[in-house]
Amino acid sequence: MLILAISDRRDAYDPSRIGELQAAEAKKVWELYLEGHIKQFWFDADRTPDPKGILLIEADSREAARELVTNKLPLVEEGFIDFDLYVLGAYPALPLAFK
Repeated sequence: MLILAISDRRDAYDPSRIGELQAAEAKKVWELYLEGHIKQFWFDADRTPDPKGILLIEADSREAARELVTNKLPLVEEGFIDFDLYVLGAYPALPLAFK
């Protein structure tokens, strides 16, 4: 199943430490991409100073996606960010267009 994950800053976010973790975060996102867990990744480019990281995750469940971001991503492990998760499905009203 596909799950949309949108980041949100937490109270522990520390701008003075973000630089030291960004390289590790990028490396881990790339590894998860190569492993097929993360299908695509973006930033909400016009939201400054608080851009949102957006991941398209393939996982067996919302819980599996939560475990992936919680146990693998350094910014989440440090408590700087967390992700809101949205399970994606087909648009339910689409068949009505073809009746």
